[in-house]
Amino acid sequence: MSASVHEGPFRRDLTRDREGHREYKVVHMVRTTSVDDGPYTVMNTAGLPVIGALWNFGNDNDVWAFCYPDMRVSEWDKQDQSNVRYWRVEQTFGTRPLSRCQDETVEDPLLEPQKVSGSFVKYTEEASEDKDGNPIMSSSHEMIRGPQVEFDKNRPTVRIEQNVATLALATFSEMVDTLNDATLWGLAARKIKLSNVSWERLLYGTCDYYYKRVFDFDIDFSTFDRDVLDEGTKVLSGQWDRDTGEWVLLEIEGYGGTPNPDAQRPDHFIRYKDRNDENARVILDGNGLPADSVVLRAEETGTGTTETESGAAARIHIEKYEESNFLLLGIPTEF
Repeated sequence: MSASVHEGPFRRDLTRDREGHREYKVVHMVRTTSVDDGPYTVMNTAGLPVIGALWNFGNDNDVWAFCYPDMRVSEWDKQDQSNVRYWRVEQTFGTRPLSRCQDETVEDPLLEPQKVSGSFVKYTEEASEDKDGNPIMSSSHEMIRGPQVEFDKNRPTVRIEQNVATLALATFSEMVDTLNDATLWGLAARKIKLSNVSWERLLYGTCDYYYKRVFDFDIDFSTFDRDVLDEGTKVLSGQWDRDTGEWVLLEIEGYGGTPNPDAQRPDHFIRYKDRNDENARVILDGNGLPADSVVLRAEETGTGTTETESGAAARIHIEKYEESNFLLLGIPTEF
């Protein structure tokens, strides 16, 4: 078995598209010396341009054009009464980028580089604060709700496709709708969520199986945790003093004192009524008291009262999603 470049390049063509990308065609003649040699032997002939090589023939040099995997091998001529065969080999060079690196021929699908792509998903979110962090409220100090305070947001997404020998269904199934447990892709923990996984079983060779897995990640540059306004219809048992404007805490029957937010007892809370004694919603300070109010509390000894101030409007921190180590999926650690 012997194959060698007999002649070439003896033909070079160039086309340029409307975007300015260039595509070259180059032809070499390969000579084989055995009747048993075929196109596969010719394809691997030493001296032919390799995948990824730059366009550089004589004085013709294009540093932005590289050799594509495309190749066409055809039998050209043969010598009568001889084992010598001649083959025409056409290869393509171009400046248009490809979807993955092209420095070698990939025959085993498990050696295919992972494909990484991304996009943005638009959705709407009800806002409770403006850009400066101030609550969005009406002039009567009520939270504004509904479509009028829903604004567009965009969430980056990352898709990773990979070929693997083992599906590992149990591993990634538990990771769906969980967050990264450590810094990944330059983002701190709890900012990347595995939102969906799709897979299929494929065949190659003589009935050998492998799996194609596709992971879809959502990214929130702030965090997937939520901080919601401490707001409701109930408040620590009390009432407004119309003369002083204070929130006066009322003693709880059978408890022996004023209500305690840490007691976790429903009888310590009542339906909130505003200063006109009408049912209303109330913004709280994180301790069950109306935010930014003066509070009058009876002392436990029964000898007097204590006047304090409630805190500013509070927010409730919610961490819904659990965490996972996404590196167990074999995904790239950086892009």
